[in-house]
Amino acid sequence: MKKIVAGISLLLSVFLVSNQASAVNTKYVEEAVTVDLTDGVVTMNGKELSPPMTIGEYESCLGAADKVFNLANTIHTYHTKGIILYQTPNKEEVLAFTIFFGKEKYKFMPKKLFSGKLTINDVLITSDMQEKEFTKLLPLYEFEEKYGYKRGEYMGMYVYVNYDRDKGRLQSINIGYNNDKEE
Repeated sequence: MKKIVAGISLLLSVFLVSNQASAVNTKYVEEAVTVDLTDGVVTMNGKELSPPMTIGEYESCLGAADKVFNLANTIHTYHTKGIILYQTPNKEEVLAFTIFFGKEKYKFMPKKLFSGKLTINDVLITSDMQEKEFTKLLPLYEFEEKYGYKRGEYMGMYVYVNYDRDKGRLQSINIGYNNDKEE
């Protein structure tokens, strides 16, 4: 009888401890997001966004940001998704968004890295994709060096690619629309 009570007591303890452990630090559990950029159209979690994209459109796809920084741009940080949005100050318009595959040193850096799926014109983008491979697989963007990054543009959308060249890893991708382009 004592063994049964001890066994039940042990099971109950394990159950309580595991429930407490799973409740601790769930604030920044990764959330997978699907992002696609095809022929100038951004689709996030199955919802198409058309320029000029607004903060409301992004929030309908991603929910509310975990943290908002009011700097030169208003930056919306999604800690669990590995994404930040750059909003025009005092406007609803979102200029661009960045997906983080590696850690960078910004105070607005998300707590988790992007763990979702990113495709650009049917090319799956991964953190281990080499820089030359990236530009070769997306020739329509005509990538060139700009501000220390690779920058390409196609159908009114631009893509900045940031690599950690020492590690040969993709750090981040910034995607936005070119609102200065003459039609």
